[in-house]
Amino acid sequence: MRLKNIIWKTVVMSLMASPLCISCDDDDEVTVNSKFYLSTKVFPVDSYEASLSVILKDNSVVVNELQPNYRFVACATERLSKDVKITADSDDNLVSAYNKANDTEYNILPAENYSFTNKTVTIENGESVSGDSIKIELLNVGSLTTEGGYLLPVTISSIEGNNLDALSSNRGVVYVKIQNIHVNVESGQPTEGTLIADRSGWTVKVAPTTRGDAKNLIDGTNSDVARDGGAEYWLTVDIGKVQTLTGIRNKCYASSYSPTAVEVFTSSDGAKWKSIGAVTISKSGTQYIKFSKAVETRYLKYYVKQGPNTVSLTEFDLYAK
Repeated sequence: MRLKNIIWKTVVMSLMASPLCISCDDDDEVTVNSKFYLSTKVFPVDSYEASLSVILKDNSVVVNELQPNYRFVACATERLSKDVKITADSDDNLVSAYNKANDTEYNILPAENYSFTNKTVTIENGESVSGDSIKIELLNVGSLTTEGGYLLPVTISSIEGNNLDALSSNRGVVYVKIQNIHVNVESGQPTEGTLIADRSGWTVKVAPTTRGDAKNLIDGTNSDVARDGGAEYWLTVDIGKVQTLTGIRNKCYASSYSPTAVEVFTSSDGAKWKSIGAVTISKSGTQYIKFSKAVETRYLKYYVKQGPNTVSLTEFDLYAK
């Protein structure tokens, strides 16, 4: 009896030490421990990010960084002992979960704006990455103008043998993200509204990489806030209450110290900023930016994207109506 117990324990230990397999017969063997996922092949990046600009002045669309075709490969965490077919599909239900987790406002990419040109790939015996790719083509990108941009979540919809339990729990989704920036700024003096005369209630903050008191920008003098050596330069302004703004005027210590490209942001709380576009402006002692459509906001951010190593602003004004 004791000998039988020893033999039985030896059998159990041997089974525990062996790799567990799902097996109907030898040809159907797939390692249980292997997990399947999709990849851009640029680890650990799980998304392709594209961008386009919606010009509010004429509602035209300018493609910035947008390729028409995107590819993902299927991967396994271990080399397989047989060929396994993987099929992918979109899952619109994941968009709201992504937005909640990442504090974004993506829209579901409409079905008419993309097509899977290949949904099924094979990871071959002895390999851990598919030799072919899941392929997606974007269509009619000029219609992708809804504010917030678009998100296309792609996940594995089937694993040969209905083994979806083998889907990776933390790398099971990849994304095509389409950012669209509604460009509402252009160079030139505003034709609507007037300069806000009373700036006494304003609060201005500037980048810590600049020199000069932020109050210099609203004191009516030639005192400045400057950067040296190409350091980061931005300013934010809280105008005290929501107003309808139509543009910006800034004065510089000299035209040689003026920025040449600026991005403008607005915010509802002074913490989370939303771009309303970037604009190229000519060097001048006084520079103007006009908004194609009036903006209702209390908070505004002015970010210098390009300019000389030394940028020096002496005054900052806003137009309102």
